[in-house]
Amino acid sequence: MILLVEGSVRVNDILEIDGEVLKVQKIGVRASEVINRDDIEKFLPNSLLVSNKITNMSHDIKFTRFIINVGVAYGSDVDLTIKLLGEAAREHRESHHQKPPKARLSNFGESSLDFELLFWSTNMFRIRNVKSDIRRKIIRKFEQNNIQIPFPQRDVHVKNEAI
Repeated sequence: MILLVEGSVRVNDILEIDGEVLKVQKIGVRASEVINRDDIEKFLPNSLLVSNKITNMSHDIKFTRFIINVGVAYGSDVDLTIKLLGEAAREHRESHHQKPPKARLSNFGESSLDFELLFWSTNMFRIRNVKSDIRRKIIRKFEQNNIQIPFPQRDVHVKNEAI
């Protein structure tokens, strides 16, 4: 009854509970019906929604910021990389256009220059699909512009010393 009266959780809200993202389908008197990102239907006791720590990802907000991390080979054109990352996000229909994406050089990695692509979307529930689409666009743009995504490499030096 608390959920129904208080309105802290509503139908179609996106919740994160114990690391799992769930979408509320129906709120009953004792239990709520939810689905996860794999479209598996679950029933949660309402006491869990009232007493446990949950994150309501959609409560009173229209869109959320997401991050895609990517590394490129040392020696790559940093400004071009930032431009291409921003283009990849802007070209996706689920990327919110009133808050443009932002790409930035975030770190000097062990095997790569590390970048973050930050973008906004209203599609919080199916964001893994959106991120996958944007990653595929990034790969195509990098290939077209000869920017390499490196893999970790190690040099091993063997010393041959007589004992």
